[in-house]
Amino acid sequence: MSLFSYKAKNEKNQLIEGVIDAISEDVVVTLLLEKGLSIIEIKKQSSKDFENQILSFLNRVKIREKVIFFRQLSVMIDANLPIVKALRILVKQANNKYFKSIISGIADEVDGGAKLSQAMAVYPNAFSDFYTNIVASGETSGRLSEVMNYLADQQEKDYDLQS
Repeated sequence: MSLFSYKAKNEKNQLIEGVIDAISEDVVVTLLLEKGLSIIEIKKQSSKDFENQILSFLNRVKIREKVIFFRQLSVMIDANLPIVKALRILVKQANNKYFKSIISGIADEVDGGAKLSQAMAVYPNAFSDFYTNIVASGETSGRLSEVMNYLADQQEKDYDLQS
């Protein structure tokens, strides 16, 4: 058996990445298609690739960082700052290099014309469907600032529960 890393998109057009232990690439293709995923890339991993995959697993966005992100974004939106500019400011303020790269990617997507919710959906490890859908409803209703405050409150409640 060998390890295969893959990139695929689900029916919501969200990027899914993972690793599968299988006999061959054909088996990986069959498994991914059975899950309803559209395959983008499959690579056989070497042992060094696997070590890097484990290290990337350790890159997590802490709840506290997301609370600060949502709260600060809410304040900047209230101040009528353009979203791209607000995101660029948040990139400079972020301490976590992994989260900094995510925020930068979101800023690039939004600058390219995507909605904030669509840009956040590209990073399902940091922002679940719940958060992207709530942001989408805020964009549609014109209450994005209020939604960001709500998400910060929810994250704080989650943080308190875990503590």
